[in-house]
Amino acid sequence: NSLVIGNAKEFVCSYHGWGFNTSGSLVSVPGDAAYGPDFERPGLASPAHVDSYRGFVFVSFNPDVEDLVDYLADAKEFLDLVCVQSAVGMQVLPGTHEYSVKANW
Repeated sequence: NSLVIGNAKEFVCSYHGWGFNTSGSLVSVPGDAAYGPDFERPGLASPAHVDSYRGFVFVSFNPDVEDLVDYLADAKEFLDLVCVQSAVGMQVLPGTHEYSVKANW
């Protein structure tokens, strides 16, 4: 069960179990000895751009990506429709949802 709100000094990948501090440095690896002495302990890559639209956060590692609002173009209408479904706004429920799309953002 993951926390929905709060703060932490370390973030752990639910798949691999690797732990990263808030600066993105790798700080813990289960079974670390299995990787051998040459393991470089990679950190997290910093995104080139982070932007949001209507509460949705978009991240891009492309330093030359166009402005998010321009990139979304007509797709903004669909995000707007999702956001106006409730008079009290959008409610974020705990859990994981993954979508894979061919895009620069």
